[in-house]
Amino acid sequence: MLRVVPYSAAQFYSYEVFKRWFADDEGNLSVHRRLAAGACAGMVATLLTHPLDTLRLRLAVDPNLRGVGGTVAVLLKEGKGAAFYRGLGASMLGERSCCGAAAADGRARREGAEDGARGWALRL
Repeated sequence: MLRVVPYSAAQFYSYEVFKRWFADDEGNLSVHRRLAAGACAGMVATLLTHPLDTLRLRLAVDPNLRGVGGTVAVLLKEGKGAAFYRGLGASMLGERSCCGAAAADGRARREGAEDGARGWALRL
């Protein structure tokens, strides 16, 4: 829960911003532009919340750490602020493809549900 709420908030907000950036003059988004907006939103959310994910992971893995404050102190001692961003590159690559696909798929499912029989074909 340490990362979930801030991540979702950052992703939803930034997705709306990127949708406006990638929309054409009439406000329409192609599937490719929707994928790009979703990928960018996922990467922004990951960039903002990666330190929280690092804290969560260290708390789960290291039995000697007690509480968030102690974990922050250990990470700061290990590598100052950079310790909070270890593994960011790999996380960004994973989020890029995952969030882009989820954004495009979510739109297709909503449109499919509205179109009745056409929705079955989109979900297959």
